[in-house]
Amino acid sequence: TLQEWLPWVGHTTKIEDTQEFIRHYLTQYVKNGSIDAPVFYKGKLVGMIALLISKRYNLKRADIGYWLDSEHQGKGIISKCAQKMLEIGFEKYNLRKITIHCATDNSNSCNVAKRLGFHLDGTLRQEAKVGEKIEDLNVFSITQNEYKEIK
Repeated sequence: TLQEWLPWVGHTTKIEDTQEFIRHYLTQYVKNGSIDAPVFYKGKLVGMIALLISKRYNLKRADIGYWLDSEHQGKGIISKCAQKMLEIGFEKYNLRKITIHCATDNSNSCNVAKRLGFHLDGTLRQEAKVGEKIEDLNVFSITQNEYKEIK
């Protein structure tokens, strides 16, 4: 389930929570160009993907975050969407680096990063709280030059 990997899922229980979620991402788009997009498969909403651009210290970098309904995992859907986010990030926004953070136990998410040519930079120990569980996070990255080499 999503709640197993995403700390905010258990706190999004009312319409107001969803409205605040949407407001937050619209603000991020206006502020720095971040993109939060629905993922559809055969006409059905099955997930979300985001390119979260950071202008901190003018580093020209971003994070990709995503989630997908469990019954649609393993079909390459998120890999295709993340590939498009890489294209937008590197070719439209001219970013220097893009990262993916995922729980070390979340092999599906880690495999998306590996399939797309990301490198494992390291593990942040006890970095995220999901429910009552504290998770270690793997940090994967790909630079613009690496992206161009494998494109």
